[in-house]
Amino acid sequence: MAAESREVLYSGAYAAGKTRALCYRLVARAQTPGSREGLCRKHLVTLKASTLRTLLEPDGSAPPVLPPGTYDWNKSSRSIKIHGGGEIVYFGLDDPQKIGSYNLTGCAIDEAVELTLDDWNMLIGRIRLDVGLRNSLYAVCNPGAPSHWLADRFGLALDYKAKEGCEVIHTKTTDNSFLPADYIDSLLTLGGVAYRRFVEGQWCASDGLVYDRWDRMVHVVERDGEQVRYIVGMDVG
Repeated sequence: MAAESREVLYSGAYAAGKTRALCYRLVARAQTPGSREGLCRKHLVTLKASTLRTLLEPDGSAPPVLPPGTYDWNKSSRSIKIHGGGEIVYFGLDDPQKIGSYNLTGCAIDEAVELTLDDWNMLIGRIRLDVGLRNSLYAVCNPGAPSHWLADRFGLALDYKAKEGCEVIHTKTTDNSFLPADYIDSLLTLGGVAYRRFVEGQWCASDGLVYDRWDRMVHVVERDGEQVRYIVGMDVG
């Protein structure tokens, strides 16, 4: 909520409150008169079934993030006008070229690991509307593989360093004190890569790898002397 960087990523494990946090930041920014905030996911049908529901509908005992009666919702234009504030426009990135005409103050992205780097770059080009609100591209996601472009951009794995203007907030499941104890206990039964990624929130390799315990940060070190010999091998795969 308080991050001021132009590009912000909230990387969290299971049940870390990512989508709800995204919607709270979106609504807070959309209160500014004249603002036009985007809300997107890779596919529009998934956005409507998940993120948009968190924004506009109750979730169990939790109320909708955007209180009823504080906005006008035009479903045909996929826009939500905030009373006394700005506007939220929501869309999918099924065809990124369709958003080429958008002029936004900022954009919220759910499950950013689904996006390609081209999608991300397209959105960066849309964040330029000046109404006195700091322009920001802000996203949430579950951890992905260390080779993912997000890991590279935000310095999340391997020996990467975050690009200038990029900020990451990293959490694990147990950071959410609102979760019931039996849910936490069930996740603690996960093992290996699944536990590291979905409970600890680490950007590590996927299940199914032959060498699933290999860790670049542990098993790769800087050479002290000159390289004098190379050995190359090839698997049948």
